[in-house]
Amino acid sequence: MVGWCRLRFRGPSGFGVYIRHGEVLTQPVISTNHSARNIYTENLRDATAADTYVLRGDSVNEIYEPIFTVHGFRYLSIFGSPNALTMDDVECPFVHSETTLKGHFSTSNPVVNQIQHNIQWGQLSNIMSLPTDCPQRNERRGWMGDAALSVDEALYNFDLIKFYQNFLNLIIDVQRDDGEVPDFVPGNSYPPDPNWGTALPTITWQVYRHYTDVHTLEAYYNHVVAYVEYLRSVYNLTGLVNFPVKYGDWVPPPPQPMTNRHLISSFAFLHDVYLLINMSQVLGKQEDTNTYTILYQKLAEEFHQVFFSTSSNFYADGMQAAQVLALALSGVVPANVREAVVNQLVNDINQKGVHVTTGIVSTAQIYPVLSDNGHHDLALELISSTTYPSYGYMFTNSYENATTIWELWNAPLTGPGMNSRNHIMFGSVGAWFYSHLAGIDVSSNMITIRPRMASETKKHLMPKLDCQLNTLYGLVHVSYTRDERDTIDNSILLRVTIPPNVRARVIFESLFIGGQCKILTEGHKIIWSSDVSKRNVEGFNIEKDSKTGLMTVYIGSGQQLTTKITLILITNQIIWPNGIVAADQLVEYSMIVPSGFLIPGKNKENLYVISDTNAIPLVPDDKSKWFYHDAEFKDMDGDGFIDIVSEHVNIPFVGKSTTQLVWLKNPGNQTITGPWKLYYLLSNGGPDIQVQFARDDSLQIYILLISIKLKNSLCLISLF
Repeated sequence: MVGWCRLRFRGPSGFGVYIRHGEVLTQPVISTNHSARNIYTENLRDATAADTYVLRGDSVNEIYEPIFTVHGFRYLSIFGSPNALTMDDVECPFVHSETTLKGHFSTSNPVVNQIQHNIQWGQLSNIMSLPTDCPQRNERRGWMGDAALSVDEALYNFDLIKFYQNFLNLIIDVQRDDGEVPDFVPGNSYPPDPNWGTALPTITWQVYRHYTDVHTLEAYYNHVVAYVEYLRSVYNLTGLVNFPVKYGDWVPPPPQPMTNRHLISSFAFLHDVYLLINMSQVLGKQEDTNTYTILYQKLAEEFHQVFFSTSSNFYADGMQAAQVLALALSGVVPANVREAVVNQLVNDINQKGVHVTTGIVSTAQIYPVLSDNGHHDLALELISSTTYPSYGYMFTNSYENATTIWELWNAPLTGPGMNSRNHIMFGSVGAWFYSHLAGIDVSSNMITIRPRMASETKKHLMPKLDCQLNTLYGLVHVSYTRDERDTIDNSILLRVTIPPNVRARVIFESLFIGGQCKILTEGHKIIWSSDVSKRNVEGFNIEKDSKTGLMTVYIGSGQQLTTKITLILITNQIIWPNGIVAADQLVEYSMIVPSGFLIPGKNKENLYVISDTNAIPLVPDDKSKWFYHDAEFKDMDGDGFIDIVSEHVNIPFVGKSTTQLVWLKNPGNQTITGPWKLYYLLSNGGPDIQVQFARDDSLQIYILLISIKLKNSLCLISLF
């Protein structure tokens, strides 16, 4: 935390009390020998982080509160108190610039939840009038690199528009006539490392993106242009191959080396030009858009030519950072080698035991790059790791359960001076929590919600998520719940709430490799089915991209979407539990087109679709009499084969139906027609059902028309 301590003393005049602050103890926190544990101070450098108080000798308790200083600390060491202090004698106010919490993010993954806590706590610790790198040692500066890396996360979590506008003013106050800015502000550390100077364009753009604040773009646009032109003047002397660098991909985890430093700096140059193109488009500066688009295209081609190895099919030395930064830049990696570059990144992560080798610059990009390039599961595995090096290691190691984000991946208990326990530069991953895990994007007048979820085989990593974000439009709420057990219930309950006077689009993507969404329901109504390419239901406009498989639901102003997404795996097998859906109003009939029939397969955990135009039942006994719906697929008797639990329905074409709850045991042989043994679990009467078959000769299918009267409403039985 950051602040000071309010201490209560009782004693005679002249007693001197010495208070020392520190972030960690030199002995493991789990030790019970408190007297043997001293405060670790080597990482404080020249900051004594100490207060001295001489008692006045008041007849009653006297209070010491040093309000004209702040310390970054977790532990106190108090020497010289004339009285034995209790917990009631010590209070420590947490001090930071005024702000309010905007984002609430939690999941069923405890590691991710602790990382989120550490990011928020660390961010609050580093907003003392300006975004600082750390709050404890004799530095506490407005390092531009740290500010650029953390601004996206900070603006998701906290309301800080004025705070960052003030910091932008501090930056342009020290910007030189040629556009150059320093590494930290206030300060004169010229020239900047490009990944530190990027704070000017990056913060300008992120404030606009989070608040749709055109005035911020207008106020700082010319300063961003001047800075980019400064970078271009440097580039004209060096090219990208020798583009200047001071820090590079700072602090990769030991013993990993740093990747090509010129590539790291070149990334910042391209990144800033790309942001400037976006700014010019928003402001309608078409000439600038054309100018900087031409520059970016030239730089993108040069980046690939200079840093890509055609013999190895990867960038630079093949390390994670080089692949990540190339993939993060638009239009740099040609389509014909993109898969190879992604594979190099993924293979290296796996070869390192699902660990990163990245410093602060590429760590900010590695999670979104994985999610955006078909490896979201791997990103979830990375963030869930608790072994070195990882975020989880910071609070699950044997000596320190960190409550903020470390400066170093390893953070030893001895030396060096650069060993902060409260550094926000690695907190950049917090933006990915909101932008990808919750999938919230409020950067335009239509809110986009595209939650990225684990695939079916990795759903245990994060079966639940809940995120609330206070935006300029109002509260946006996204949550989902899925069954984390190893079952074939491939449904996800997703809830989305948007504020009034704004539209939103909710995008779903496949959670199976080679799979797709099968059905969407809102409440008890089907609002989309795989047999319908587009449907509009009471304000919900649903579209499906036939190429990508992405589903988009457009939600009207102020509406809430509560949808159950039922998924289907399409390889050589299909899993599709049919369901009953209650309609709000009675209709005469509904048309359901059977595209095949579920026959339990004999291979372990497989259910095959057998096309047939006249056989409605799932399995025999008497095909002319029975068919099944609302099926659950699970191994009932532990023999390793998937059985069926289902309603077993007798439907005469006119008259009463009979329903039974049945268990169909998978015999596990090599045929696909049975025999399956049927066990009756429950039997009772059924509702009135009207059924009619009609043949569509043009489509060569049978259309099944069903209407069921049940409690004055209509139930539609889905058969596929």
